[in-house]
Amino acid sequence: MFLLFIYRNWYYIILDEPTNNLDIESRKLLYKTLDSLKIGMLVISHDRKLLNLMDQIIELSTLGLKTYGGNYDYYYEQKQIEQDAKKRQLADAQKFLKKTKKETQKKKELYQKRVSRGKKNRASGSQTKMFYDA
Repeated sequence: MFLLFIYRNWYYIILDEPTNNLDIESRKLLYKTLDSLKIGMLVISHDRKLLNLMDQIIELSTLGLKTYGGNYDYYYEQKQIEQDAKKRQLADAQKFLKKTKKETQKKKELYQKRVSRGKKNRASGSQTKMFYDA
């Protein structure tokens, strides 16, 4: 789909999947034409060659819009860096959770030992009754 409009004396083009149903020669002509145009364009496409001609990539996700300055290769590289960072954050959080669970379990075991020891001492009568009831 192709849409051309003028806003405040500027020309803009919206292209929605412009390379669908085009043969190789037509695609090459489209790439050459778009590369030579000096007007604003919004291109929606899965064609990586076409996306590599762009100056910015805007990603639409459930979190909203995010702009990446550069072509598709730059976008892909940045996404990999972001995903690696998120994986490291997840691994760190899992390590912290595991450590916290271990510490909690240790404290719980120590508490149970003290309670058990206290019950044992009370039953044996080795301490004064007043001390136990305090």
